[in-house]
Amino acid sequence: QFLYFIGGMSRPFDVIVYGATGFTGKLVAAELSTRADLKITLAGRSNEKLQALAKRLQPTAKCARMDVEAVSVTDTLALEKLCRKGRVVIACAGPFLQVGMPVVDACIAAGTHYVDITGEFPFVRRVIEKHHAAAEQAHLFIVPCGGFDCVASDIANHYTHRLASQRQGALPVRAVEAAVGVKGGASRGTMESIANLLRTVQRSDLHPHCLIPQKERKGRTMPPKELAAGTVAFHPHFNRYRGPFVMAPVNERVVRRSDYLAGRDVAYTEMSLGSWSQGQRARVAAMMILGARYDAGLALLRRLVFPAEGDGPSDEVRRNGGFSVKTLAYASPRGSLDKTKPIASAGVSYSRDAYTFTAVSAVETALAIIQGETSPAFVGGVLTASAAVGDALLARLKSR
Repeated sequence: QFLYFIGGMSRPFDVIVYGATGFTGKLVAAELSTRADLKITLAGRSNEKLQALAKRLQPTAKCARMDVEAVSVTDTLALEKLCRKGRVVIACAGPFLQVGMPVVDACIAAGTHYVDITGEFPFVRRVIEKHHAAAEQAHLFIVPCGGFDCVASDIANHYTHRLASQRQGALPVRAVEAAVGVKGGASRGTMESIANLLRTVQRSDLHPHCLIPQKERKGRTMPPKELAAGTVAFHPHFNRYRGPFVMAPVNERVVRRSDYLAGRDVAYTEMSLGSWSQGQRARVAAMMILGARYDAGLALLRRLVFPAEGDGPSDEVRRNGGFSVKTLAYASPRGSLDKTKPIASAGVSYSRDAYTFTAVSAVETALAIIQGETSPAFVGGVLTASAAVGDALLARLKSR
C-alpha cells in the first residue's frame, strides 16, 4: 500500500471528512467519492449513520478506498489519532463555535492540513489567535470558510484584483463593492450556526477588521457607514437599488483578511440588488435574523423558519438554485476614496445551489493544498482560501 508522508508520519488516506453525515457533509462525501485514485475516510459521531452513508455511495464511487470511523469531538486522543491518518481534514460539523475547535486542535497536533465550511467569523478569529503562528511554523494550511461562505465572495474579489492589476498606469484599488444574489434554501445546520453566531458574538468580533491582528488595524480603510447600517438606496453603477445582504458581515470580514494577507488596504463591502421594495424586504429579513439573539426570537424562528433536524433544501430547490457575485473596483490615491468610475469589474456565477458549490469548493481547496498548488507567498498559517490557493482554486472552479 502506498503511504503519504507529512512531517515524517505515514498517511494512508488523502482526505478525511469529519461530520460526513450532516446535510453538507454528505454532499462533500459524495463529491469526494467521484474522484478516482483518492483514499477517503468518512468520520463523525455515529457509526450507524456513517455505514449507511458509505453503503449508499459505494455503488457509484470511483475513489480508490472509502473507510468510515466514528469519533467524538470530545475524545481528544481518538480525534488526533484519526487526523494523523489523513493529509487533509474537511470539517463539516457545526455549529463550529461549539464543536469546531477540537478538530482544528487535533489537526495542529497531528500535522494535518485543514479546511472547513464554517461561516462563523467569531470562530475564525479564535482559530487565528490560537493557531496561526503554530500552523505557519509547522507549514500547515488551515483554511476556514472553504464553502459558499466565503469562497464565492473571496474568489470574486481575488479575480477582481487580478483584473485591476492588468490595467497599466492605474491607481491602486481602494474600494471593491460586491453585489451578491442567491437563489435556494437553507439547511437546519446553517440556520443553527447563524443563530449560534448571533448569540455568542463578542465585542471584539464587531470590528470590521476583526480577522486582522489588532495591532495592524490602525489606519486601515473602514467600510462606508451607510452600508453597515443596511440602508436602501439607488446604486448608479449597478443601476439598481442596493440593500443589505444577510451574509455580508461574514463575507466582508473574511475578504478583508484576504486583502490584508495580500498587502492591500481596500474597503470591501457587499450588498444585495433589486427594486426598492426588494431592498426593504432584505432589511426586514436581516432584522428577523438578528432577532435570534434573543430567546423568544430564536424560538419563533425555530418553529416557523428552521428546517427539520438534518434537513436542507429539496433536490428540486437545489437543482433550480444558483448564485452570482458581481464586483466593481475603484481606484484612487491613498487617503481618498473616489467612486465616480470603476476601473474593473468581475462576475462569478454558479448554476447550482450554494450547498453544491460548498461541496465543490471545499473539496477543490483541500485537493489544491495536498497537491502542492498553494500560493508561494505562504508556507502555512490560518489563511483564507484565496490567500492559500487563490489562482489554483480559481482555475479549478472555472474547469467545473
